[in-house]
Amino acid sequence: MQFWRHECRDAVLDYMRATNKMINAITSTLLKGLGVELDESTMTQIEIPPVEGALIINVGDTLEILSNGRYKSVEHRVIASSTKARVSVLIFVNPGSSTVIGPLPGLPEKDGKTVYRKLMVGEYYAYYYEANHLCKKTLEYAKFTKEK
Repeated sequence: MQFWRHECRDAVLDYMRATNKMINAITSTLLKGLGVELDESTMTQIEIPPVEGALIINVGDTLEILSNGRYKSVEHRVIASSTKARVSVLIFVNPGSSTVIGPLPGLPEKDGKTVYRKLMVGEYYAYYYEANHLCKKTLEYAKFTKEK
């Protein structure tokens, strides 16, 4: 960013700060539904008819693993409409590749079972890309089994 014009750099940094606040607020709200408080210091195909003024949040694999399967990640696509305008803002948030993820503490006990095992984010995504994008089937790799 040091080579960007100051105006551009400042605008991007402001956007990134606002985006981080929004992501933390969304994640915190989702996790509170699981009875988990977010520690911000440690801080990612069903046809759905459009709803005027709606905010749609698609949850990814990482949050499905962290929530022990309570929140389901989605495969999605957007079909453009020739009659209505729409605004889409894509924000992809993933922990670093060396971060260990697994069900958040206390969830397996509340759920009565452990659905996902602990694994490194980099390991999961390496499998995802090696497995030729198996899409939702990739989550099977992260599931807890006695053999693993």
